[in-house]
Amino acid sequence: MSDFPAGNFVSEYSEAERRWLLRLAHLSVRAVVINPSTPNLAVPGSPNPNTPTAGVPGPPNPNTPTAGVPGSPQQPLAAEAESEHLREQRGAFVSLYKDGKLRGCIGRIAALTALERTVREMAMAAAREDPRFVPVRPEELDLLQIEISVLSPMREVSPGEVVVGRDGLLVTYNGRRGLLLPQVPVQWKWSREIFLAQTCMKAGLPPDQWLHGATIEAFTAEVFGEHEPCESLRE
Repeated sequence: MSDFPAGNFVSEYSEAERRWLLRLAHLSVRAVVINPSTPNLAVPGSPNPNTPTAGVPGPPNPNTPTAGVPGSPQQPLAAEAESEHLREQRGAFVSLYKDGKLRGCIGRIAALTALERTVREMAMAAAREDPRFVPVRPEELDLLQIEISVLSPMREVSPGEVVVGRDGLLVTYNGRRGLLLPQVPVQWKWSREIFLAQTCMKAGLPPDQWLHGATIEAFTAEVFGEHEPCESLRE
């Protein structure tokens, strides 16, 4: 896994802040996998795989991963980020990978909570609330790589304004929503039109709905992740 986008992109987050967030995500996953009684973080009811937000804000969890989590490093994270930057309200997605394949991905689009809390909650939800996968098992913890996508605010755009390699998309129509992160069309070498069609299909809509009244919103994302399993836990 490599950072996205490449080229002349200027990172908003320092290397230290990135490492802190990746470590936080790992420890959060470990906490919820080792202690399944951790309160449910998902929207009540059966999660909808076409709904791009599975996390909702709630009170801070006393079981969040700091000291005492089995398998965690000897020097755990502080209960709260030292960087004021990481306390800014931002939407984010956390993706889990195992053997190079997606193992879970959950995100929050709206900037409802501090970024450090969003990452904590979305990491825990990705480990057990993604309806496409069975919950992560304890024996998988040391095999996981984590990727974090920090989102910009949404902006409504026309189809012709979409730029592959820069934009992620949220398509909405008749109560259905589908979201794809900006790295997805790059990974699959999609054109703009295929990207729009695939986002419609993610919402359970016809692939050409973007031509027929769907609302198209774009966003950018700073995406960073580990190059090998548990990399951030060893630093």
